[in-house]
Amino acid sequence: LTIPEPPDARPASGMVVDADGSVYGSSAFDPGDLGPFDSAVYEAATLADGTITPILPPALVGRSNGLKIESVALVEGRTPLFIGDDEDYGGLLRQFRTSPDKG
Repeated sequence: LTIPEPPDARPASGMVVDADGSVYGSSAFDPGDLGPFDSAVYEAATLADGTITPILPPALVGRSNGLKIESVALVEGRTPLFIGDDEDYGGLLRQFRTSPDKG
């Protein structure tokens, strides 16, 4: 998986598959315990009949400049949430804003 942003980020810090087979992944930039953090969530692939088809390039779903997204989860199979762990700043669970066609 190659992601365009954030620069120098881990390309996959979390991953989830929705009810339609869309595979979402988060990427996170973490330079140290006090940040600054940066993250993005992508639709990276589709899963159908046991076959994973990459989306090239991955489609940006949302960006979270200032927070480190460590995991992605879905509510009722669709509403994306992210789980962050900003080291010395603590953790959080928050609904992720997405483009209108993604949530």
